Amino acid sequence: IICMDSKPELRKRIRALRDGLAEDERRRHSALICDSLQQFCVSRRIHRIAAFWPIGSEVDLRGLVSARPDWSFYFPKVVSSSGPGGPRLAGDGCWL
Repeated sequence: IICMDSKPELRKRIRALRDGLAEDERRRHSALICDSLQQFCVSRRIHRIAAFWPIGSEVDLRGLVSARPDWSFYFPKVVSSSGPGGPRLAGDGCWL
């Protein structure tokens, strides 16, 4: 049974689960996700992808980026990586 928590509580629980994975398990899951995304995009002729660079235990999409140099990948523009909140995105909607 899954109970709906508030968004911050849910994020905290998911982050704790991700952080609890062993590094090799995290890499394996990232590779599986990259493979699935690639198959999905190929099947629908998608070649422009909005993505993110992994921070901490987030899914690592760099394998997909490396595997598909013929696709265009768009990353959010980070304006600061220091400060109490960590990386901060540009508020102007810019993507690199």
